[in-house]
Amino acid sequence: MHDEGREAIESEFSCQVNQICDVRMVNCTIERKHTADAAHCDSELSLQFKLQL
Repeated sequence: MHDEGREAIESEFSCQVNQICDVRMVNCTIERKHTADAAHCDSELSLQFKLQL
């Protein structure tokens, strides 16, 4: 998967986590602890990720 796709998924995930925390009235801090280039993965898996965006 390309880095752009991964970043979009991470962003959507972070938004969902923050929404859940807001509903539950809990403080939430999401920190990126590790960054690496995207690794090549199965083309069918990559397609499934893209379809979910």
